[in-house]
Amino acid sequence: MYNATLYGFVIWCIGCVIPTPLDRAPADTNYPPSFVTTRVTPAFGKTSVPTSGINLSLAATDYNTDDVLTVHLFEQIATGALIPTSAPATLMIPVPADPDDPNLRIGSIDATPCVNAPDGTSFLLYAVVADRPFTGNTPRADGGLTDSNHWEVTCTSM
Repeated sequence: MYNATLYGFVIWCIGCVIPTPLDRAPADTNYPPSFVTTRVTPAFGKTSVPTSGINLSLAATDYNTDDVLTVHLFEQIATGALIPTSAPATLMIPVPADPDDPNLRIGSIDATPCVNAPDGTSFLLYAVVADRPFTGNTPRADGGLTDSNHWEVTCTSM
């Protein structure tokens, strides 16, 4: 009987010294990425693109510092569907980091959306930034968040 009391006391003491967690730590909040429109060149909106191509400079920010931000370009066709026009590009933290926005990521894409288009052709070109890998050739990132914006492109032969 003495041993049972001693063992009970020891188990009670260990329970007081080593608490068992009642809940797991809450999951981190996943914040959506967002384009920094003042740092995008050419600016979103109406733009002329030569048939030879254009270099698009892109910038986005995300409060989740461990997220890898990827940008994909999509052209809107007559049916309203979005079709990919480039491979995804990863946005990187600049060196040195931007003092006004330490979460800023920048990158560029060489795009040729007008390569076979007649002069004066117009269409919408969407840029979509995601904090998770894109789902196939779609503007979605399953399990992640996205932001999008677009240019109203007019092709020129310049």
